[in-house]
Amino acid sequence: MWTPPPRGRGSDWDSLECFASVCFASVLTSGLYVGKLPTLVQCLRLQESTDLLRFCIEQGEIVWGKHFKEELSKEGISLTDAWWVLRRGRIFDAPEPDIKTGEWKYRIEGHEPGGKWLAIVFSFKTVERAFLITVFSIEARGKRTK
Repeated sequence: MWTPPPRGRGSDWDSLECFASVCFASVLTSGLYVGKLPTLVQCLRLQESTDLLRFCIEQGEIVWGKHFKEELSKEGISLTDAWWVLRRGRIFDAPEPDIKTGEWKYRIEGHEPGGKWLAIVFSFKTVERAFLITVFSIEARGKRTK
């Protein structure tokens, strides 16, 4: 399972380096240490994105937007059902770039406890924060095989 690199000044991550396609940047101005920029998350492979999402659930932060909450209500899905899919679902497709934000969008799919097949679209704001963009059920399209 993927784990984030150590933080803090003096670590090996003070200069721009990449680990598991996740880049960390430090800012130095006139030799004075300013601090870390928000973590930039590059395009991740399917397993890396799944591992990072699970890390955000366990030790980081999951943030949902207004549209995500509206779609939960519209679909009649509880946050508990969505959480179930986030914890146990699979990412089948490669990420897609978000033209507006420049971030990579991922889609995790799986059954919620009641049997409905759900898809949740999300992005990584940082290596510790996943942002839930939308959720929808996939009934007409059929279920994917594992």
